[in-house]
Amino acid sequence: MESIKNAKTLYLIGLSVFILGCTIVLLSRFTAKKPFSAPPVQYSIDEEPFLPSEPGTIDSYVYTNEVAPSWTKEQGEAWFTPPEGKQLEQLENSNDILVKRILESAP
Repeated sequence: MESIKNAKTLYLIGLSVFILGCTIVLLSRFTAKKPFSAPPVQYSIDEEPFLPSEPGTIDSYVYTNEVAPSWTKEQGEAWFTPPEGKQLEQLENSNDILVKRILESAP
């Protein structure tokens, strides 16, 4: 009887040592190690950046132009030329073809 009791005791001691060892190994492997990272560097500009003038540009060149919602009558007369003759026929033909394609594709 005593040998069985000693065997059980040895078995329990061995099992507890094994479980303790496994626990230590698992805890040492899965503890989160923070990766090394350098602190971020903050850059600042002390002065206004110097932009040299580009060659070939005129100082009075306008980069943007305010667009009016519609033309004035003078602008329309100066810039718009109504189609005449052959241009008008070509415009009519292209419009007729476009309308025909739209009507053919309609169910």
